[in-house]
Amino acid sequence: MGTKTVSGVIKDAGNFVEANCYIKLDPVISLGDTYKGAEYIEVCDSSGNYSITVPIGSYDSFISYDFGAHYVRLGRIQIINDTPSPVSLSVLLGNTQIPTNSQVLAAQTSASDAAASASSAASDAAALNAHNLTGTEVAIGANAGAGQGANAVAVGNASGYTGQGDNAVAIGRASGGNGQGISSVAVGYNAGQTTQGQSSVAVGNASGQTTQGVYSVAVGYNAGQTTQGDQSVAVGNNTGYDTQGDNSVAVGNSAGRTTQGSNSVAVGSTAGFVNQPANSICLNSDNNANNPTATNSIVIGRSNYDVQIGDGNIQSVSDARDKFAVEDLPLGLDF
Repeated sequence: MGTKTVSGVIKDAGNFVEANCYIKLDPVISLGDTYKGAEYIEVCDSSGNYSITVPIGSYDSFISYDFGAHYVRLGRIQIINDTPSPVSLSVLLGNTQIPTNSQVLAAQTSASDAAASASSAASDAAALNAHNLTGTEVAIGANAGAGQGANAVAVGNASGYTGQGDNAVAIGRASGGNGQGISSVAVGYNAGQTTQGQSSVAVGNASGQTTQGVYSVAVGYNAGQTTQGDQSVAVGNNTGYDTQGDNSVAVGNSAGRTTQGSNSVAVGSTAGFVNQPANSICLNSDNNANNPTATNSIVIGRSNYDVQIGDGNIQSVSDARDKFAVEDLPLGLDF
């Protein structure tokens, strides 16, 4: 098998001499398969001159403007028995123009930017995978959303940390931190921190902090803090603070504060303060001094209040339909 010499002066698309560039020819054994063991590399001199003697065959041609660190493919050339020798690379490439140094630099920069973008996207994806996210969630802060449900939002250190339900929102350090229910909302430091019920709302520092019931609402500092019942409402600082019963309502500073019974209502500062019975109503009580003492009872006002409703006359209509165990009186007219 004979050899041929490829030589000439490298000129780019602008017809400028490219000095000190690298020319590389890789032998091709078959289409798409380049033999890597025998590369032919020539370094052009300061005037762009080059000369490479290679065996007859097919070659992929490359050029480098950064001392061989990166090569740009020019095209495939064919060297056969009838190819003149010497022959220039430009002749072998035909209509293919050799790119300028600036064009190669721009292409390399674009490739580098693309690689950086791909790396950044991969890092973002890895971060999502590390938190078991599907890409529809928001997690901002150290350890936020580490166990986050679909479409959930966690903002703040350790918010939504473990078992945050789908469509839930936790904003504030450690809010919704452990077992936040589906579609629930916790806003504030430690709000809804542990076992917040489904579709419940806790707004305020430590509101609904531990075991907030489903469909319940706690608004205010420490509102419904510990064991707030299902479908209960606590509005105000320390309202329903400890063990608020199911379906109960506490509105006002420290209303229904400790052990408020189920289905009870406490409205006013310190109303139903401690141990309010179930099914009772307390309006504007005085630190438990005048709280209801039995179930199914109502207390209005403090112990030193005179309470008047309307004109002060309270009547109850007597109706046989509301009575039971009714008997005839045997005394007749003598009564």
